[in-house]
Amino acid sequence: MPSDQTPSSSRAAKLADLRRQLPGWQFNEMWQALEASSDAAAALLATAQADLALEEAICEHFLICAEDEKPRLFENSAPLSSFQPKIHLCYALGVFGPIVRSDLLTIAKIRNTFAHAKVPLSFSTDAIRAQCLSLKAIEACQAAGKYRISGLIPDPNDARSMFIVTCLGLAMTITIGRKFQSDGKFKISLRMGTPDLP
Repeated sequence: MPSDQTPSSSRAAKLADLRRQLPGWQFNEMWQALEASSDAAAALLATAQADLALEEAICEHFLICAEDEKPRLFENSAPLSSFQPKIHLCYALGVFGPIVRSDLLTIAKIRNTFAHAKVPLSFSTDAIRAQCLSLKAIEACQAAGKYRISGLIPDPNDARSMFIVTCLGLAMTITIGRKFQSDGKFKISLRMGTPDLP
């Protein structure tokens, strides 16, 4: 251990390393983990995938976003350390439009409710269920021809399905959309003020 690290700072560094670990989009493993998780754990893990997709989309718009710069932007009390500022910035950058923004803000509220609840909650809790069933972004992306993940369609009557599939579907659509548009079309559409997703 380096001389400037105490045992507790070393343990904290290991926890920070776990937070930064990327899923690598091993979809089957992620889906199995979500299916095996409690509702609260599934809400946190699914939201983390959407959060990561937004972070990557933001970095693509910055002139400098090297790995050693990311903690200054995205960790602890940095300006973009929480989900909601990332949502607002991606919207301002034209990564998506008002429908996706609205769903992501709803997802953030649901995630925070699970994370900070003092009593056990589930996707069948009335208020959570109602919010999940109000999610419309996947349907809007499909209608706009922007949803490229065949087979990942939410069950409109199942709150857990709506939440998880919306998180993963938007994360993958944002990620795949950026890769498909690496020819500069994405940045041109931003300058024209046309979001890539509804």
